[in-house]
Amino acid sequence: MATNTEYNLATFTFIWTIENYPKLDYNGKVMSPKFALDSMKRTSWYVEIIMSHYLNLFECALWRDEDRGPPIIEIEFELSILSADGTPLIEKMKKGAFKKGTGVRVTGFKEMGFFSRRTEFVPRNSLTLRCRIWRKDAKISSIDLHLARTRLGMECKSFMWILHDLSSLQPFEERPRTLRFTINGFEAFLRLCLFLAEKDNMEYLWLKITDTSATRKFHISWEISLVGVDGKAHACEKNYGDMGCPKSKELLVRVFSKSTLRSYTSHLFPFDAVCLKCEVEVGIGDIWNRIEFLKLDVSDSKMDDTAEDSHCHVAKETIKNVSSIDNDFQELTLSSQENNPSTQGSILRDMLATNKDEGGRASRTPDEKYKTFCHLIEYVEKDSLPPTDWKSVSDLLVQAEEFELGNLTDACFTFLRNNLSLSNICDVIKLAYSYSKKDFRRAVETYFLEHDTKILNSRVWKTFKQDNPRDALKILERVYMQKIQVFEFSV
Repeated sequence: MATNTEYNLATFTFIWTIENYPKLDYNGKVMSPKFALDSMKRTSWYVEIIMSHYLNLFECALWRDEDRGPPIIEIEFELSILSADGTPLIEKMKKGAFKKGTGVRVTGFKEMGFFSRRTEFVPRNSLTLRCRIWRKDAKISSIDLHLARTRLGMECKSFMWILHDLSSLQPFEERPRTLRFTINGFEAFLRLCLFLAEKDNMEYLWLKITDTSATRKFHISWEISLVGVDGKAHACEKNYGDMGCPKSKELLVRVFSKSTLRSYTSHLFPFDAVCLKCEVEVGIGDIWNRIEFLKLDVSDSKMDDTAEDSHCHVAKETIKNVSSIDNDFQELTLSSQENNPSTQGSILRDMLATNKDEGGRASRTPDEKYKTFCHLIEYVEKDSLPPTDWKSVSDLLVQAEEFELGNLTDACFTFLRNNLSLSNICDVIKLAYSYSKKDFRRAVETYFLEHDTKILNSRVWKTFKQDNPRDALKILERVYMQKIQVFEFSV
């Protein structure tokens, strides 16, 4: 490829790392954070990966967003997969005239060994893509750089499953096993059952997967192999599907035919038992998606799509500076504001730990909010949700909204949605109708619908409807309409 100086091209580089890359079969898409480029006529872009491991499919795409730029812009771009040391393993060049809302796909990764060299392409279970963009006739000499990271919510469990007394196993006699998955506040209990049943005049070993608890959609993949006395795996069967509300609560698939099992009986299963090596992976999509670093010729405030990420980055840097001045955060109490003249400390406290009174003057955070203040600092520093009880999370949600920390807001909503109970439902109802979060509101209404008798007969509800008549009426109306729809459908 010709150098930038030869063609006088303005270069932009975007490096994107996807953590917890799926280990088993996966069918879906992952989109990077959006990045806006003033040097590219104020256009906005994002990278997308499309993967279906079951079909050995892996593609990348560069998309232009519905931005404020010109109707069409011509660019040349490169998409690469980087190794652990940052060198490109695969480089693909493309040219295109991008209209708003259009993209260009890049294929051919399979032929270049992506699936056969997984340990190279996905070191430490992380995939790193690099996108570089050039535009002719641009007069900008510097290079813009964005670093982004996406963390997928994936958990994989591996285990050996032995079916004893295979010859005496009767049709539809279930051999069960239960798995528990916990991912970033999401929890799912899956009941796996193996049984024999006939189909098309042939007897098969079937796998039935039942979701017993999940309140949201999730992706599930599995691989099952026969294991012999030599410890080697044979006849691997793999598949994937979507489960959880509002999707199916049950998946049913054929695993091995009875004739296949019998063919291995002599040298693999001499003790009338089948040994299966099983791997089950559950995924809930991205749980963390953010631009972590950017170097620009322009002010960060001009970049609408990355304003939130810049804010988080500034907060992180402030915390690091405060930490270098005072290594013990336990001593960072509100009363120490007068005792610590640090400018960075004052910025941090002003940004995270003050409120405004009616006259617009800053006032200290009350002592009872200090715990929430510490949780907020911990999130900005560690990118994880620290509290584990719904009351702390609901308090943290208010702070996340105030400081426009969208990722923290989403994490709080996810935790609250997955931890609804009869004791907190009334308090969560008020949150549901205070924010324009449709999926969260729908989850609260669904929970109310499933437990309406217990809720309506509780003392908590009686107090709630007296203190919050408008919210009480609103949820009753919506739940009533859902019941009517269910009734009409069943009739």
